[in-house]
Amino acid sequence: MNQGAAVLTAAAIRPDYRSGRSYRYLVISGGKVRALADTAAQAARAAGSPAFWADLGSACVGPGFIDTHVHALQAAADVRLVSLRQAASLRELLSAVREGALGRPAGQWTVSGRNWHESQLREGRLPTRAELDALGAAGPILLRRGSHLGVLNSLALARLEADAGRPGAEPIPAAGGTGHVHSDALIARALELAGGRPAFAERCEDLAAVLARFNARGLTSIREAGVDGPELALFQALRQRDWLSLRCDLLWRIAEGSDLDSAVRQIADMPPGIPAQDPYLRLTGVKAFVDGRIADAAIGGEPGREDTCAQPFRVTPADLGVIVEQALRRSGGIGCHAVGDAAVRVVLDAYERALAAGWAREPRQLVIEHALNCAPETVRRLAASGVSVSAHPGIVYEFAEEIRRYWGETNAARAAPVRDMVSAGVRVAAGSDGDVPPFDPLRGIWFMATRTDRSGGLIGEDQAIARNVALDLYTRCGAVLLGVQARRGELRPGLDADLVAFSADPLSCPVDELPDIEILLTLVGGRAVHDPARLMEGACPLWLIRRSSSTATSSMPAAPACSVTSTSWSGTARSPKWARGARPRPAAACRSSICGAHT
Repeated sequence: MNQGAAVLTAAAIRPDYRSGRSYRYLVISGGKVRALADTAAQAARAAGSPAFWADLGSACVGPGFIDTHVHALQAAADVRLVSLRQAASLRELLSAVREGALGRPAGQWTVSGRNWHESQLREGRLPTRAELDALGAAGPILLRRGSHLGVLNSLALARLEADAGRPGAEPIPAAGGTGHVHSDALIARALELAGGRPAFAERCEDLAAVLARFNARGLTSIREAGVDGPELALFQALRQRDWLSLRCDLLWRIAEGSDLDSAVRQIADMPPGIPAQDPYLRLTGVKAFVDGRIADAAIGGEPGREDTCAQPFRVTPADLGVIVEQALRRSGGIGCHAVGDAAVRVVLDAYERALAAGWAREPRQLVIEHALNCAPETVRRLAASGVSVSAHPGIVYEFAEEIRRYWGETNAARAAPVRDMVSAGVRVAAGSDGDVPPFDPLRGIWFMATRTDRSGGLIGEDQAIARNVALDLYTRCGAVLLGVQARRGELRPGLDADLVAFSADPLSCPVDELPDIEILLTLVGGRAVHDPARLMEGACPLWLIRRSSSTATSSMPAAPACSVTSTSWSGTARSPKWARGARPRPAAACRSSICGAHT
């Protein structure tokens, strides 16, 4: 096996997406970029001997993508459930549910994944209890839409009604006529009745498969937007086995709706001792909720025709101040979920007090998550404060009609005002909020450049930005938000070799081709985490996602004491092709010096 450097050659190797500069050769050694070169002779001198040479032909190489707000755990929890993501009509959705329920014994539940929304359906509405009953399933059905809404058939509602007699049980709402349930407690109880979660080792496999899916679209770093103890244990288990195929920053989540005493206790429960310098896994701060989502956000200006939210705030300004202080005393940062302008201003007040009191060493530690609805004066205030914004335009792509309905046309035209933020000098980076909005960075970049929503219409076209700026938000700016700009975000000598090879140049291809660009290769720290054509074979073994169900469970660590284990999920075992029986091959088998993780 090669013990020297690796040299990549391609039509264009871009150290960043802003300068327009490109090279023909990239030299990697010890997991880092050693040199960029215009000629083979320059590359050969920098690489020394022996060296592995990989010719990527007409590909374009650039820095790997960084998603500053994603929900990998939510995607992993859906792997074994009925997928409704591709349904474009109620007929297709109901057909997928029927297929998932086929062959189940009487009484066994059919449960869907969460990553779908009625706006993707031609009819633009949720299915009803009667429509689920008409499928003739022999058991209860629970369709989860996001994390806070469920649609149940009559058998499922009957199970909940029979369970309602136990002490402390929540009553079934009158809205049960439609089968639509908005109670988190009832949805959680339905899931318990359905049979619990997969075993710990299976959950580890599911998370590893989702991370591989991210790699396949060029992601090399993520910031997971909220974990608790058992969820942290999943990431730690993958790290212990060297199965993390990208770099993961995690936020410690305060449960939505927690009162102040509970929030403070949860912050105190945040575990210490995770090395801040671990290049693959860091627990970097606390996540708190300030307002709701599109339908119940604390928006500014005149609301839309269907806005009926009387109390959008999840926390009072005084309590938020205490939460921010305690979070910063316990950890290195905080990210506050604030969708609407009024919520963003409340968070800014708390952050400015934290900076004045010295609880935060620098504004970068303070992040506003979403900031989808910001008035011009709020944008100027964000810029002056120096705090960071993790912006998620993909939410607007996915839910444009819902935004118009609840926020009104004026607010919709400024939803996700990325152009204004960039122009004002706000410290902003891109995230997806996937896996309900698309996690694919290239689709998010395309939307930022075109402002074309899921239905093909335009929304907020005045907020469109140049594609090089959008690419920068997903790379260099993401590294700045994470505080790792001295290590990654660009391809420069001495920085980590986190990169992606595209089938076409994302800076010069027709803009509408951006979402369909093929990812030929993804490297993290110089090692291949996505390499379907085996372009790097001989330099460093690929972290293969293989079918290996017979050995995966036995090779995974047992569940730590804080994790939750239970019987296997009784929903459908039908999973996406990328997830079936998958596990990553431990990268520790590699001894090549191009991979810094193994030297």
